Amino acid sequence: MSEMNSFNLFMSREQIFHRLSVGLLTLLVLLFCGCSVTSRSKEPPSLALAKDAVRQKWGWTHVEVAGAKLVQDRWVIGLWRLPKTPGGMATVELTIDGKVIGCYPGM
Repeated sequence: MSEMNSFNLFMSREQIFHRLSVGLLTLLVLLFCGCSVTSRSKEPPSLALAKDAVRQKWGWTHVEVAGAKLVQDRWVIGLWRLPKTPGGMATVELTIDGKVIGCYPGM
């Protein structure tokens, strides 16, 4: 009878170990996925400032970045208002520090 009790005790330890290892693995996978998604979703500050400039000036809340170039120590960023429509393009100029130089409609 004592052999049976030790077998049941061994099984419960094995089950506990299995559950802990599965739980730890799940936690690590969730942590890894959460960190990778967060790091990919960050955008450069210049793009966020350009989007904010067109939101404040024209109320554009959904935009797509058409392009961004560093020209003569300033950022020139092209943005499309979504959904794309004729006249829904804007160009935003920023200093390297992030100060808006200008926000121009069209191309």
